Amino acid sequence: QNLFGTASDAVDGNEGTVSHTADTASEQWWKWTFDKPTVVQKIIIIKLGQGDKRLDNAVVELFDDDKRLLASQNLGIDNIDVTVDFDKPHTVKVVKIETPGSHLILREVEIWGAKPLEALPDYA
Repeated sequence: QNLFGTASDAVDGNEGTVSHTADTASEQWWKWTFDKPTVVQKIIIIKLGQGDKRLDNAVVELFDDDKRLLASQNLGIDNIDVTVDFDKPHTVKVVKIETPGSHLILREVEIWGAKPLEALPDYA
């Protein structure tokens, strides 16, 4: 078994597995590539645990099928679990999480599509 896990361990629905980068580069990243372009609006990142600073100032990026950056958001610091809610849905091919500095450990990454439209009351 791979000590560091694989990228797919972060999206397997099991918080008992982790995806862990090797600490060999100054910038560490995790990337998920969809088989086909997929609508994404929200990403929830479950970190290793409270006090884990490895996601401090990490950036979540969304790319289209032509590798163009569609949206990015800095996670800031001192987050336990992180919800990245983009202002609108994007049709993406790649989701990337990159951190400056320390290696990256992700317990789980949930990738969500567009928010459902809010139902308007029917006053008929």
